Amino acid sequence: MDPIPAVAAPTTLLRIEYTPTQAEFVEASLYPFRTKRLRGMLMLVIGALMFIGLGVLNWPRSSSWYFVLSVGLIVSALINPYVARRTLADYFRQHPQLSETAIASYSAEGVFVQTQSVDVLVRWHAFTHFAETRRFFFLHRGPGNPFFLAKRVFATPAELDAYRALLVQYIGRTSMASQQGFPVSPAESQPQSV
Repeated sequence: MDPIPAVAAPTTLLRIEYTPTQAEFVEASLYPFRTKRLRGMLMLVIGALMFIGLGVLNWPRSSSWYFVLSVGLIVSALINPYVARRTLADYFRQHPQLSETAIASYSAEGVFVQTQSVDVLVRWHAFTHFAETRRFFFLHRGPGNPFFLAKRVFATPAELDAYRALLVQYIGRTSMASQQGFPVSPAESQPQSV
């Protein structure tokens, strides 16, 4: 048998050590679903307004039921965000592996993340895009499935800019960036015959 050739370890471009907090986990977990949550809250408020309208139209007979239902929908719309945050905080406390320190090594091959529980290599082509908020970077592997990194891990704005440049180089800001599908060139002017 031929000996297996040795594979050189990829050169590490950047190494980050990061321990997520409960608050960061909750905020990052809610981020991918922000439009769905807003749409759900809006639907509850619209439903409540419809019941109020029906209550006014049916005044005075059975209007109290419409008002009770509308108050229930409004209370539900106000309580849902707190319930979601509480549920995610409880989940974080019940699963200690979520608070493990992760060491992420960025190379030309991809992102290699090591914790006490898992070692995973995500190649660059697996990421569809990255997003940036005031407090986080999100590396998306599809809808609702991002890696997150809090910006607090960077000591200086220069480190933050270097990380952003690395992501732009290997992932790009979005998979929906406008790209020219085929070259378009102006037609040559033809002499017109009279």
